[in-house]
Amino acid sequence: MPASMNVDSVGNLISSLGSPLFGTQYFDIFRSALSIDQCTVFAFKGAEPPIAVVLETESADARGAAEMIADEYATGGFEHDPNLHRRPGCHQSPAVFCMRAEELKDQSYRRRFYDEPHLAHELILLAETANTLYYSSFFRRDPRAAFSALDLEYMLQMARFALATLDCHSKLVTCQHQLTPTPHRRGGDVESRGETLRYLREVLLSEPHLLSPREAEVCAGIILGYTTVGISLNFGFFINTVATHRKRAYRKLGISSQNELFSRYFRLVSHRLTGTPH
Repeated sequence: MPASMNVDSVGNLISSLGSPLFGTQYFDIFRSALSIDQCTVFAFKGAEPPIAVVLETESADARGAAEMIADEYATGGFEHDPNLHRRPGCHQSPAVFCMRAEELKDQSYRRRFYDEPHLAHELILLAETANTLYYSSFFRRDPRAAFSALDLEYMLQMARFALATLDCHSKLVTCQHQLTPTPHRRGGDVESRGETLRYLREVLLSEPHLLSPREAEVCAGIILGYTTVGISLNFGFFINTVATHRKRAYRKLGISSQNELFSRYFRLVSHRLTGTPH
């Protein structure tokens, strides 16, 4: 994980998985590092039209226009997008590249999707799982502010992290949509966190260092941003028990900090998505 990654930002992003806040947190992760004004992520599944997973702008004024253009893109505009021809395939490394709006040969496409919303430079990440292509676009409005080689290097380092979070979020949202509401179910935020905790626990239990179920639950709580007291209340453990499970889990994983736990978790997710061995 790059040194510039803020642990609090990572915790906020993980806490938002499966919730409407995910797009804002995903945007925040990259906004300061890349000095971007807008971020969109579309998910392509087979021959289906793309679905907007993230649509965020630097101001509320720009959001309305961005939503309208995103709808046009998803209902046919994507068919004229030359960047999709550079998709890497699920068994290859993610594709990261830059594009200037002035490079586009299709003038009508450029006018609608770049000139009218005043988007001059785009940094693109195309990352694919077995059945979904995630197309992340990071935009700058200033024509003089081209993305640099360092920006490309940063995004290459972040590619697996981005893919893991986008795919986990999409799966959680799909799962929530498939569940039938009942009067006994609790509020959406609590429900979303419960789904996220179960997913985190499942991933951590696949760790080859053989965490126990309770150690995995404690680590899942840490990743999701719970304090020791929060984990104690949520799982019904004594506070001292939480500390004991954390120490044992960290010792098994060969780590000593929350930041290292984040790195280990996202590496596990990346292995699960790509099918590569641990």
